[in-house]
Amino acid sequence: AACSVPAANRLHQCKTTNVICLLDKSLYGLCQMLWDWFERFATFILKVGFTATRSDSSLFVLCHWQDIAHQLLYVDDIIITGCSTCLLQHIVDRLHDEFTIKDMGELCFFLGIDVKHTSDDFYMSQERYVADILERAGMSNCWPVPTPVDLKGKLSSHGAEKDDAKDYH
Repeated sequence: AACSVPAANRLHQCKTTNVICLLDKSLYGLCQMLWDWFERFATFILKVGFTATRSDSSLFVLCHWQDIAHQLLYVDDIIITGCSTCLLQHIVDRLHDEFTIKDMGELCFFLGIDVKHTSDDFYMSQERYVADILERAGMSNCWPVPTPVDLKGKLSSHGAEKDDAKDYH
């Protein structure tokens, strides 16, 4: 039987069984370790000249003359994009000076998003991610149906009107 252990390297008796577990490794330091990594990275990237965005704590922006670069940090993955190859190379060089990193080249897939590159643009799609969700839910062979929502409904300043359940089949 399995039980969770509240602290590292402690013996703990589960209340529901008579099993005693010994914790081999603790995951409790993991959250702190990730936070420390983020703080170290953010401190460095701010020194390079990036600015943290207010909308997303993991997104940083660098404006250098006419050039702009965006950098996104997700756990230990870094995405960098910008309008100048020279600026991007400068950023990568600075990151190499401070951290052990590996340049994975052009972004193709990240957090369920496929990225397709053309000569002028790139296109992002979650088609593969959605197909995977449908497959796991056993719905990959289902036919699409319209959403049962009244598209012509009107809102009133006097409160919402009562819906007629017959409108939704």
